Amino acid sequence: MEEEFRLQETIKQLIKKKLLQSVHDISEGGLITALFESGFHRGLGFDVQQSATNIRKDAYWFGEAQSRVVISCTLKNAEEVLSQLKELNVPYEYLGIVTDNNIDMEGEYWGHIYEWKELYNTAIERMLAPTLKEEGGQETPALKGGERGETKNYKEEAAKEALTLKGEVKGV
Repeated sequence: MEEEFRLQETIKQLIKKKLLQSVHDISEGGLITALFESGFHRGLGFDVQQSATNIRKDAYWFGEAQSRVVISCTLKNAEEVLSQLKELNVPYEYLGIVTDNNIDMEGEYWGHIYEWKELYNTAIERMLAPTLKEEGGQETPALKGGERGETKNYKEEAAKEALTLKGEVKGV
């Protein structure tokens, strides 16, 4: 409980000092869901790597352990954020950077945040699609196949001014 309190107090201090761009807990869906949900709101992507090699990939990306958050900050604020985390003894791990809208997972291109947002927002509709068609329901635009316009490669132009950290408190 003490570790959770320390993490929450640290996050509050960082917010109060206006050092963070975003904060998202990973308790629902794990780290990968937190990254996607953080990007959906502003159409931002990410380029991340698993740095902890002693943890299974599925547990690392989808584990819902408590007392873990994803934070992002500008490069300008990164040094101060790291200093605060160290000073308050809050463990952290560097994950990667925020991008314009590309998703790169461990060096593999996964598409654009907009494509993932559409999948996320229409998941229930797509699950019900066979039922809707059987009952004579209309097919929704989200269920129809369609062409996407050419997408621009933002990787070269990405505004890579954000540092993404995962604060993690062990033993809770």
